[in-house]
Amino acid sequence: MAKTWITQRMIHNTDAMFQQHGFVSRDDQCVDVWCDVDVTVSDTGTLCKIRRNFISPQTLEQSVAFVRENWLEAILIEAPQDSVIHECDGNTKLGTVITSVGEYIHLLWAEFHQGPDRCTFVLRHIVDDDAQSPSAHLHQRSRNIWFDYTRLADGRTRKRVLSFVSNCHFSGELDLDAEASMTGLSLVDCPDHLKETRLRQHVVNLIHCRLRSRIDYPAAGYTLNKTMQDCHYSLAG
Repeated sequence: MAKTWITQRMIHNTDAMFQQHGFVSRDDQCVDVWCDVDVTVSDTGTLCKIRRNFISPQTLEQSVAFVRENWLEAILIEAPQDSVIHECDGNTKLGTVITSVGEYIHLLWAEFHQGPDRCTFVLRHIVDDDAQSPSAHLHQRSRNIWFDYTRLADGRTRKRVLSFVSNCHFSGELDLDAEASMTGLSLVDCPDHLKETRLRQHVVNLIHCRLRSRIDYPAAGYTLNKTMQDCHYSLAG
C-alpha cells in the first residue's frame, strides 16, 4: 500500500514538478536542453538536479523499453544489471543492488501510460524499509526521478527528465572529502576554499560523460554531434 501511495503521489505531481523547475508545456515548441546540471552545496549536504528536455530519434516504444530494461543505466548507476534483486507488483517494481563503491540502491519505480502517446516513469529511493535493512557500512542517496516521454507526430519522442540526487548519507555534517571519494574524486591536495567548486565541476563532468557514453551514445543510436558537445552547464553558487 505504501509503495502504491508513493508512486501515485509522484505521478500526480509530474506536471507540477516539471513546471516548477522551469520546463515549458509538453506541447510548446522550445529549445532543446540536452542536459542541465545544477549542484548545490550546503552545510547539511549536496543536491544534484538534472534537467533534460530534447527530441530523440527513438520511437516511444524504444524509449520506454530502454528505461524498463536498463533502469540502472537510465539513472546513471554503475552496477551489473544481472545483480539486481527485483520485487514486482503490477506496474510497480522495487530494485535493490549494491555498487562497487558500497552504495546501497533500493529504488522503487513505476510505469504509467497516459494514453497511447505518453509514458511516465517515476522513481524514488526508499531509505527506510522495514522489510530490508542494509549493512551499516553501506551508504545511500535520496533520489527522486521523473522520465516523461511523449510521441511526436513524426514518430520521434520528446523526452523530459527531472532528477534530484542527494549526497550519500553520512553521520553528522557533510564531509566533502568523503562525498568526493564516493564519486571518484580526491580532494586531499585541494585547498578547503576550493573544495565545493571542485566537487561541483567533477559531478557535472561525470554526469555528462556518463550520459554520452551510456545512454544517448551509443545505446540509443545517437551520433555524438556538436549539439551534444555543446552541453549546457549550470553551476549553483
